[in-house]
Amino acid sequence: MRVRLREDALANRLGWARLKMGREYYVLSIERGATVMKYRIVSEEDVVPVLFDENLFDVVDSTMPSTWVPTETDRGVERSPAPWMQSGFWERFFDQDPDANRVFDEECDKMAEEDCA
Repeated sequence: MRVRLREDALANRLGWARLKMGREYYVLSIERGATVMKYRIVSEEDVVPVLFDENLFDVVDSTMPSTWVPTETDRGVERSPAPWMQSGFWERFFDQDPDANRVFDEECDKMAEEDCA
């Protein structure tokens, strides 16, 4: 799945200065709550994925990777690779656990390969 930052997104005003106007981004996962949906994206300045409000983007390609599975969370429903939904995964990832980083990279590689196929 790919999205493009909208020209009218007011990126700097909303604090999203890390994103470039008009640029396409791969969506690594989606979190849908009761009133908001967010895309997990790695921007040019981030080395880790960050959640951004869907209203900042136009969808370029809505094809969801085959590795995404829907999972109920305390915030709503998340669609992402199953290994990322394991209890404590994101905590380990942000603590720079080598195994969590490897799993993250492997799942990103799978999505990229699928997108290029």
